[in-house]
Amino acid sequence: MSFFDITDKEPPTEDEVNEGVMKNLIGIVMQANGYESTNENIFTLLTNLAKTYIIGLGQTAKRYGEHAGRTDIKLTDIQMACVENGQGLEEITKYMEDFYYLSNHPIARPNFATIENCQVITKIGERQVASFVPQFLPPFPDPHTYIRTKIQTEPECNYVSVRITEGNNLRTSQESVRDYMLRIHPTIPLFPKYVEMARKQAQTEYYDKKLAICKDHVPDFKANYISNYGEGKPSLEDLEMAEEGFKNQLRLQGLNEHLYYTPLSVKQLVFEKVPTYSLLLEPQPEAIPYLRALLPNDINEEDEEEENEAMDET
Repeated sequence: MSFFDITDKEPPTEDEVNEGVMKNLIGIVMQANGYESTNENIFTLLTNLAKTYIIGLGQTAKRYGEHAGRTDIKLTDIQMACVENGQGLEEITKYMEDFYYLSNHPIARPNFATIENCQVITKIGERQVASFVPQFLPPFPDPHTYIRTKIQTEPECNYVSVRITEGNNLRTSQESVRDYMLRIHPTIPLFPKYVEMARKQAQTEYYDKKLAICKDHVPDFKANYISNYGEGKPSLEDLEMAEEGFKNQLRLQGLNEHLYYTPLSVKQLVFEKVPTYSLLLEPQPEAIPYLRALLPNDINEEDEEEENEAMDET
Protein backbone atom coordinates (compact mmCIF):
# COMPACT_ATOMS: atom_id res chain seq x y z
CA MET A 1 0.00 0.00 0.00
CA SER A 2 1.47 3.33 -1.05
CA PHE A 3 1.08 6.30 1.25
CA PHE A 4 2.83 9.04 -0.72
CA ASP A 5 3.13 9.56 -4.42
CA ILE A 6 6.67 10.20 -5.57
CA THR A 7 6.04 13.22 -7.78
CA ASP A 8 7.17 16.79 -8.04
CA LYS A 9 4.80 17.87 -5.29
CA GLU A 10 5.90 19.50 -2.05
CA PRO A 11 7.44 17.19 0.55
CA PRO A 12 5.01 15.79 3.13
CA THR A 13 4.54 17.54 6.43
CA GLU A 14 5.39 16.09 9.80
CA ASP A 15 1.77 15.14 10.51
CA GLU A 16 1.52 13.33 7.18
CA VAL A 17 4.71 11.41 7.90
CA ASN A 18 3.48 10.42 11.36
CA GLU A 19 0.14 9.32 9.94
CA GLY A 20 1.90 7.27 7.26
CA VAL A 21 4.09 5.53 9.84
CA MET A 22 1.04 4.84 12.00
CA LYS A 23 -0.85 3.33 9.05
CA ASN A 24 2.14 1.16 8.25
CA LEU A 25 2.28 -0.12 11.83
CA ILE A 26 -1.47 -0.79 11.91
CA GLY A 27 -1.18 -2.72 8.64
CA ILE A 28 1.68 -4.83 10.02
CA VAL A 29 -0.28 -5.68 13.17
CA MET A 30 -3.38 -6.59 11.16
CA GLN A 31 -1.37 -8.72 8.74
CA ALA A 32 0.38 -10.47 11.65
CA ASN A 33 -3.05 -11.39 13.07
CA GLY A 34 -4.19 -13.02 9.80
CA TYR A 35 -6.01 -10.21 7.97
CA GLU A 36 -5.35 -10.03 4.23
CA SER A 37 -7.52 -7.00 3.36
CA THR A 38 -9.67 -4.37 5.06
CA ASN A 39 -11.88 -1.39 4.36
CA GLU A 40 -10.30 2.06 4.07
CA ASN A 41 -12.71 3.53 6.63
CA ILE A 42 -11.93 0.84 9.18
CA PHE A 43 -8.22 1.26 8.52
CA THR A 44 -8.48 5.02 9.12
CA LEU A 45 -10.57 4.44 12.26
CA LEU A 46 -7.98 2.07 13.74
CA THR A 47 -5.23 4.57 12.92
CA ASN A 48 -7.08 7.40 14.68
CA LEU A 49 -7.76 5.18 17.71
CA ALA A 50 -4.08 4.27 17.94
CA LYS A 51 -3.07 7.93 17.67
CA THR A 52 -5.57 8.93 20.37
CA TYR A 53 -4.34 6.17 22.68
CA ILE A 54 -0.68 7.11 22.24
CA ILE A 55 -1.40 10.83 22.76
CA GLY A 56 -3.39 10.09 25.91
CA LEU A 57 -0.62 7.82 27.16
CA GLY A 58 1.94 10.56 26.61
CA GLN A 59 -0.18 13.20 28.35
CA THR A 60 -0.70 10.93 31.37
CA ALA A 61 3.03 10.19 31.57
CA LYS A 62 3.76 13.93 31.35
CA ARG A 63 1.40 14.63 34.26
CA TYR A 64 3.16 12.00 36.36
CA GLY A 65 6.51 13.59 35.59
CA GLU A 66 5.28 17.10 36.42
CA HIS A 67 3.71 15.80 39.64
CA ALA A 68 7.14 14.50 40.65
CA GLY A 69 8.73 17.88 39.83
CA ARG A 70 10.47 16.80 36.64
CA THR A 71 10.36 18.05 33.07
CA ASP A 72 11.85 14.89 31.54
CA ILE A 73 9.65 11.81 31.32
CA LYS A 74 11.13 8.56 32.64
CA LEU A 75 10.24 4.94 32.00
CA THR A 76 8.45 4.73 35.34
CA ASP A 77 6.08 7.52 34.27
CA ILE A 78 5.15 5.58 31.12
CA GLN A 79 4.63 2.42 33.17
CA MET A 80 2.29 4.24 35.57
CA ALA A 81 0.42 5.74 32.61
CA CYS A 82 -0.08 2.27 31.11
CA VAL A 83 -1.39 0.95 34.42
CA GLU A 84 -3.77 3.90 34.74
CA ASN A 85 -5.12 3.28 31.22
CA GLY A 86 -5.80 -0.36 32.09
CA GLN A 87 -2.87 -1.90 30.23
CA GLY A 88 -0.89 -4.42 32.26
CA LEU A 89 2.88 -4.45 31.89
CA GLU A 90 2.94 -8.26 31.86
CA GLU A 91 0.66 -8.30 28.84
CA ILE A 92 2.93 -5.93 26.93
CA THR A 93 6.01 -8.02 27.76
CA LYS A 94 4.32 -11.24 26.67
CA TYR A 95 3.07 -9.61 23.47
CA MET A 96 6.55 -8.36 22.56
CA GLU A 97 8.02 -11.83 23.15
CA ASP A 98 5.42 -13.59 21.00
CA PHE A 99 5.13 -11.00 18.23
CA TYR A 100 7.46 -11.47 15.26
CA TYR A 101 7.05 -10.04 11.79
CA LEU A 102 9.56 -9.35 9.06
CA SER A 103 8.58 -6.08 7.46
CA ASN A 104 9.00 -5.47 3.75
CA HIS A 105 9.24 -1.76 4.32
CA PRO A 106 11.59 -1.22 7.26
CA ILE A 107 11.76 2.27 8.70
CA ALA A 108 15.27 3.61 8.96
CA ARG A 109 16.26 4.75 12.39
CA PRO A 110 16.82 8.52 12.41
CA ASN A 111 20.29 9.77 13.13
CA PHE A 112 20.34 12.13 16.08
CA ALA A 113 23.25 14.22 17.16
CA THR A 114 25.12 12.84 20.15
CA ILE A 115 24.61 15.08 23.15
CA GLU A 116 27.52 15.04 25.53
CA ASN A 117 26.83 15.46 29.22
CA CYS A 118 28.61 18.67 30.06
CA GLN A 119 29.50 19.34 33.66
CA VAL A 120 27.36 22.09 35.15
CA ILE A 121 29.61 24.75 36.56
CA THR A 122 26.97 26.18 38.91
CA LYS A 123 26.49 22.81 40.64
CA ILE A 124 28.72 22.40 43.70
CA GLY A 125 28.84 18.70 44.51
CA GLU A 126 25.81 16.63 45.50
CA ARG A 127 23.72 16.94 48.61
CA GLN A 128 22.88 13.72 50.42
CA VAL A 129 19.17 13.23 51.07
CA ALA A 130 17.43 11.19 53.74
CA SER A 131 16.55 7.55 53.17
CA PHE A 132 12.81 8.23 53.14
CA VAL A 133 13.06 10.61 50.13
CA PRO A 134 12.08 8.77 46.90
CA GLN A 135 14.78 8.38 44.29
CA PHE A 136 12.63 9.69 41.44
CA LEU A 137 12.45 13.18 42.96
CA PRO A 138 14.84 15.79 41.53
CA PRO A 139 17.96 16.62 43.54
CA PHE A 140 18.08 19.61 45.81
CA PRO A 141 19.62 22.76 44.33
CA ASP A 142 22.68 24.37 45.83
CA PRO A 143 21.99 25.98 49.21
CA HIS A 144 23.14 29.40 48.02
CA THR A 145 20.26 29.47 45.51
CA TYR A 146 17.46 29.33 48.09
CA ILE A 147 18.98 30.12 51.52
CA ARG A 148 18.93 33.81 52.26
CA THR A 149 21.64 34.99 54.63
CA LYS A 150 20.96 38.29 56.30
CA ILE A 151 23.78 40.74 55.68
CA GLN A 152 24.51 43.06 58.58
CA THR A 153 25.34 46.61 57.67
CA GLU A 154 26.24 49.67 59.67
CA PRO A 155 23.16 51.31 61.22
CA GLU A 156 22.10 54.62 59.77
CA CYS A 157 22.69 57.46 62.21
CA ASN A 158 19.90 59.82 61.24
CA TYR A 159 16.80 61.14 62.96
CA VAL A 160 14.32 58.78 61.28
CA SER A 161 16.21 55.55 62.01
CA VAL A 162 16.85 56.57 65.62
CA ARG A 163 13.15 57.32 66.17
CA ILE A 164 12.17 53.98 64.61
CA THR A 165 14.64 52.08 66.80
CA GLU A 166 13.50 53.95 69.90
CA GLY A 167 9.85 53.23 69.11
CA ASN A 168 10.54 49.53 68.62
CA ASN A 169 12.46 49.32 71.89
CA LEU A 170 9.68 51.16 73.73
CA ARG A 171 7.04 48.87 72.28
CA THR A 172 9.06 45.79 73.22
CA SER A 173 9.54 46.98 76.80
CA GLN A 174 5.83 47.79 77.15
CA GLU A 175 4.87 44.35 75.88
CA SER A 176 7.33 42.74 78.30
CA VAL A 177 5.91 44.64 81.28
CA ARG A 178 2.36 43.81 80.17
CA ASP A 179 3.14 40.11 79.81
CA TYR A 180 4.91 40.06 83.17
CA MET A 181 1.98 41.79 84.84
CA LEU A 182 -0.54 39.39 83.30
CA ARG A 183 1.47 36.40 84.48
CA ILE A 184 1.78 37.39 88.16
CA HIS A 185 -1.58 39.13 88.74
CA PRO A 186 -5.13 37.73 88.61
CA THR A 187 -6.54 37.78 85.10
CA ILE A 188 -9.88 37.30 83.37
CA PRO A 189 -9.67 35.04 80.29
CA LEU A 190 -11.65 35.95 77.20
CA PHE A 191 -12.03 32.25 76.36
CA PRO A 192 -12.54 30.37 79.65
CA LYS A 193 -13.19 26.99 78.04
CA TYR A 194 -9.98 27.17 76.07
CA VAL A 195 -8.00 28.15 79.18
CA GLU A 196 -9.54 25.26 81.12
CA MET A 197 -8.66 22.85 78.32
CA ALA A 198 -5.10 24.23 78.24
CA ARG A 199 -4.85 23.81 82.02
CA LYS A 200 -5.84 20.14 81.80
CA GLN A 201 -3.32 19.55 79.04
CA ALA A 202 -0.67 21.39 81.08
CA GLN A 203 -1.34 19.18 84.12
CA THR A 204 -0.90 16.05 82.04
CA GLU A 205 2.24 17.43 80.44
CA TYR A 206 3.55 18.54 83.85
CA TYR A 207 3.11 15.01 85.22
CA ASP A 208 4.86 13.42 82.24
CA LYS A 209 7.81 15.80 82.48
CA LYS A 210 8.12 15.27 86.23
CA LEU A 211 8.12 11.51 85.68
CA ALA A 212 10.80 11.83 82.99
CA ILE A 213 12.93 14.04 85.27
CA CYS A 214 12.73 11.55 88.14
CA LYS A 215 13.60 8.62 85.88
CA ASP A 216 16.56 10.42 84.31
CA HIS A 217 18.10 12.27 87.28
CA VAL A 218 16.99 10.58 90.54
CA PRO A 219 18.99 7.34 90.94
CA ASP A 220 16.95 5.87 93.82
CA PHE A 221 13.65 6.50 92.07
CA LYS A 222 14.88 4.87 88.86
CA ALA A 223 16.32 1.83 90.65
CA ASN A 224 13.21 1.15 92.76
CA TYR A 225 10.59 2.13 90.19
CA ILE A 226 9.57 -1.39 89.14
CA SER A 227 9.61 -2.78 92.68
CA ASN A 228 7.55 0.11 94.10
CA TYR A 229 5.02 0.72 91.34
CA GLY A 230 5.21 -2.27 88.96
CA GLU A 231 3.05 -1.54 85.92
CA GLY A 232 1.26 1.34 87.65
CA LYS A 233 2.20 5.00 87.78
CA PRO A 234 3.35 6.97 90.82
CA SER A 235 1.35 9.87 92.16
CA LEU A 236 2.35 13.47 91.61
CA GLU A 237 3.18 13.85 95.31
CA ASP A 238 5.70 10.99 95.12
CA LEU A 239 7.34 12.58 92.09
CA GLU A 240 7.63 15.96 93.80
CA MET A 241 9.05 14.34 96.95
CA ALA A 242 11.65 12.44 94.90
CA GLU A 243 12.59 15.63 93.07
CA GLU A 244 12.86 17.58 96.32
CA GLY A 245 15.19 14.92 97.75
CA PHE A 246 17.34 15.17 94.65
CA LYS A 247 17.49 18.97 95.04
CA ASN A 248 18.59 18.62 98.69
CA GLN A 249 21.42 16.31 97.66
CA LEU A 250 22.55 18.83 95.07
CA ARG A 251 22.48 21.67 97.62
CA LEU A 252 24.69 19.65 99.96
CA GLN A 253 27.17 19.32 97.10
CA GLY A 254 26.96 23.03 96.31
CA LEU A 255 25.17 22.46 93.00
CA ASN A 256 21.90 23.65 91.51
CA GLU A 257 19.18 21.72 89.69
CA HIS A 258 19.47 24.11 86.74
CA LEU A 259 22.62 22.23 85.74
CA TYR A 260 20.55 19.09 85.10
CA TYR A 261 17.13 20.31 83.97
CA THR A 262 14.94 23.40 83.76
CA PRO A 263 12.37 23.72 86.57
CA LEU A 264 8.79 24.12 85.42
CA SER A 265 5.29 24.63 86.79
CA VAL A 266 1.71 24.09 85.65
CA LYS A 267 1.16 27.85 85.39
CA GLN A 268 4.18 28.20 83.13
CA LEU A 269 2.89 25.47 80.82
CA VAL A 270 -0.55 27.09 80.73
CA PHE A 271 0.87 30.45 79.67
CA GLU A 272 2.86 28.73 76.93
CA LYS A 273 -0.43 27.53 75.46
CA VAL A 274 -2.58 30.62 76.17
CA PRO A 275 -1.47 33.89 74.50
CA THR A 276 -1.40 36.99 76.68
CA TYR A 277 -3.61 39.02 74.34
CA SER A 278 -6.53 36.76 75.30
CA LEU A 279 -6.26 37.75 78.98
CA LEU A 280 -7.56 40.82 80.79
CA LEU A 281 -6.13 42.14 84.03
CA GLU A 282 -8.56 42.27 86.94
CA PRO A 283 -9.36 45.80 88.17
CA GLN A 284 -6.75 47.04 90.63
CA PRO A 285 -7.11 49.75 93.28
CA GLU A 286 -4.04 51.59 91.99
CA ALA A 287 -4.27 54.00 89.09
CA ILE A 288 -1.16 52.43 87.52
CA PRO A 289 -1.30 48.76 88.54
CA TYR A 290 1.82 47.67 86.70
CA LEU A 291 3.99 49.63 89.17
CA ARG A 292 3.01 47.19 91.91
CA ALA A 293 4.45 44.39 89.81
CA LEU A 294 7.87 46.05 90.01
CA LEU A 295 7.89 46.25 93.82
CA PRO A 296 9.53 43.50 95.91
CA ASN A 297 7.35 40.93 97.62
CA ASP A 298 8.35 41.99 101.16
CA ILE A 299 7.37 45.66 100.73
CA ASN A 300 4.17 45.16 102.76
CA GLU A 301 6.10 43.54 105.61
CA GLU A 302 8.47 46.52 105.82
CA ASP A 303 5.52 48.95 105.94
CA GLU A 304 3.89 46.98 108.75
CA GLU A 305 7.14 46.96 110.75
CA GLU A 306 7.46 50.74 110.40
CA GLU A 307 3.85 51.25 111.55
CA ASN A 308 4.37 48.99 114.56
CA GLU A 309 7.53 50.86 115.55
CA ALA A 310 5.72 54.20 115.27
CA MET A 311 2.86 52.92 117.46
CA ASP A 312 5.32 51.62 120.08
CA GLU A 313 7.02 55.00 120.24
CA THR A 314 3.72 56.78 120.79
